[in-house]
Amino acid sequence: MARTASWGCARCLGSDAAAAWRWLGARESRRGLLSEPHFSLSLTTCRACGQRFARVFSERIDWRGGEDPQRTDLIPLGAEEARAFEEDATRSGGRGVAALLTRVTGDGRRRLVWDWPSGQGAHIVWMTSAFRMPRHD
Repeated sequence: MARTASWGCARCLGSDAAAAWRWLGARESRRGLLSEPHFSLSLTTCRACGQRFARVFSERIDWRGGEDPQRTDLIPLGAEEARAFEEDATRSGGRGVAALLTRVTGDGRRRLVWDWPSGQGAHIVWMTSAFRMPRHD
């Protein structure tokens, strides 16, 4: 059973995914950990309640018309999980991040996903499936 129901606040983990995205995007505190041209890892904190999130951004170059698909996952983390995420992203170049995030979302933990497929509009949803590191260029 997912544990996120007791985490966060109505602003960052409320039922409306678009509202949660607007709140986190406008009022978050973000610490960049790993930044590449089409991929980044950061640790985000809700300014209202202090809930921490792993933030994974990826972009794939599709060579068609310049609207390359992009995706951002915001995954709520407990204190120890956030520490492990930060350590891995900064010390090992993010090699263990995929395994950590797959493990923590394997319990049905809800995560916020902003997805912009090539040639389509962006959409924002809550997902409960296990995280898989997105392919990126």
